[in-house]
Amino acid sequence: MSFSNEQVQADDLPNWESVIFQPISRRYLKVILINYVLTWLLVMAIAIIVLFNSENVTMTRGLLFCIAISVLFIFFMIISVFAFKKRGYAIRELDVLYKAGLVGFHTTIIPYKHIQHVKIKESFIARMFQLVTLDLYTSGAGKNLMISGLDKKNAEKLQQFIIHKITQEPAAE
Repeated sequence: MSFSNEQVQADDLPNWESVIFQPISRRYLKVILINYVLTWLLVMAIAIIVLFNSENVTMTRGLLFCIAISVLFIFFMIISVFAFKKRGYAIRELDVLYKAGLVGFHTTIIPYKHIQHVKIKESFIARMFQLVTLDLYTSGAGKNLMISGLDKKNAEKLQQFIIHKITQEPAAE
């Protein structure tokens, strides 16, 4: 047996960029925004309690702090709306792809052979919109993948498909 370690040219690599990504449900944007509003309400309630119980903070400083927090939350909500449009997933013959981000854009590709198990999660708010998160757990120190904002029925079909893929006997090489 002879040793071989030939170089692979970049032009010879498969082109994953040509994959057509499926968007996640548009209803998931509502879930994201509701989560922001609930978090903002909690932060504002804590801030108001602290400000009213503090002798060292003037009303003007407290009001400026609350305005600053509100502006920051509005900024993140706007960014989330633009980032939402970039999310998508694709199921291919040998792997699962997921893309997300706006400023820090990323695409994750996980081969089925690295997936150990698949789980569907429902948060309280997402459940109201019939949406779930599909969690793909990988082997070893690999990165797990979460695809949030899937219709429940679609996620269940994907879960069964992926389970079928990961439990098939590997082809003899």
